[in-house]
Amino acid sequence: MNDVALLGLLRRARRVSAAEWRDLGAARFALWRAAVDVRIKPRGHFVSPSDASPEPPPDAAETYRATARGLALAVDRAARLSLRSPSCLVRAVALRRLLQNRGVQGSAIRVGVRMINGTFAAHAWVEWLGEDLGEPPRTIATFSALPDVRVLPDS
Repeated sequence: MNDVALLGLLRRARRVSAAEWRDLGAARFALWRAAVDVRIKPRGHFVSPSDASPEPPPDAAETYRATARGLALAVDRAARLSLRSPSCLVRAVALRRLLQNRGVQGSAIRVGVRMINGTFAAHAWVEWLGEDLGEPPRTIATFSALPDVRVLPDS
């Protein structure tokens, strides 16, 4: 890394709040834990017909919205700082656990599939109150969500 890039990184790091640093640390740990679980659990262990957590009270949705988006940003940052890029399933499991740990209700891990030029692909992401967290809408739009499949992060 050259000096100019290092100075830019240090300037950006100074603008990050203490809460964002805390969330980044929690996200790094959550990604590590999710990666271990996805690696050691038997195939199909996380899949169930339904796993949406209860919806938050209507008056609490706005309070939770900032927390949910902040945690999604922390997981994205932690994933980009990882030596090995975590899979979408690992990122989704990590984010869902962080949301649950902070009391943010109403999230679910969604799974989508697509077929492009004969190549099958699947993708996982977190949905909270109809909002896709941590993934650009243009990415999710290319997948057809499986309506009755949820991923269980804590089994």
